[in-house]
Amino acid sequence: MLVVSPVTLTPEVHETIRSQGATVRYIAAPDMEHHLHIGAWKEAFPDAEIIAPEGLYEKRQRSGKYRDAPFAHVLTAKNKHSISISEEFDREIEIEYV
Repeated sequence: MLVVSPVTLTPEVHETIRSQGATVRYIAAPDMEHHLHIGAWKEAFPDAEIIAPEGLYEKRQRSGKYRDAPFAHVLTAKNKHSISISEEFDREIEIEYV
């Protein structure tokens, strides 16, 4: 399961995901603004890989509010044509860096 621009992870949403037997494999912050809840989702789904744009990790660390582990996948202007998330992900999802 891919979660894009995650909102607050409520107990109801968490239970729905769990009850469906789903596994959150990826958490994507699509830009520098839609990232506020990725930490809570990562905590709830520790095996999920975070996908985010360049500079977001550093922005979150400077804020003092977030203390993230490094993101698994960082999209940059330089790697926008060559980044590979995983075979499964790349087969189903196309990423566009803007």
